[in-house]
Amino acid sequence: MSLSKRDQAKVRAALVMIQDAGQDVGEVTRTAQAIINTGTPARQAWERTMNNFVERVPSFRAPLQRLGQLVDATDDRTIASYNVALSRYIDTGDRSSLQTLLPTVQQDMATMAQVTGDAGFADGLSDPAAAPATPAVSNAAQSIPTDAPARAGWGPEGYRASAVPAATPGRQPHSGE
Repeated sequence: MSLSKRDQAKVRAALVMIQDAGQDVGEVTRTAQAIINTGTPARQAWERTMNNFVERVPSFRAPLQRLGQLVDATDDRTIASYNVALSRYIDTGDRSSLQTLLPTVQQDMATMAQVTGDAGFADGLSDPAAAPATPAVSNAAQSIPTDAPARAGWGPEGYRASAVPAATPGRQPHSGE
């Protein structure tokens, strides 16, 4: 099972946030891919990866939670624009696509601050020039792993032995041959 558009926006935004803070996005992406390769659905793999990340870097807990809340509260059209802009930035390093989203993000964050009473939503978004000018997200993040490997027995819920085709019995040589 692949990630929903909403979950893709969460993952992309989290990777950009992690990269902008100078953390290793490649390690995060490789961890998610390794978990997906065990047959874990992509959403669960990314949740586990992000949980492991915040255990190592606790200062990301609140910002990543806020990010998730923001994306969950956002309408589908805005999610689509988030995905386009984040993908463009990840692919090219061109921050202009992110800058065009800034007014929408600021408005959404201000609304979330009012709705939740969490002033942390508004932190860091008052000055667009404060956004760090970082290079593109590393190549490791350009391909967000979303699917289990295409191998016999691996499906959206993980490995199932019953899904592996039975081996075709071949002719076994006899000892006298």
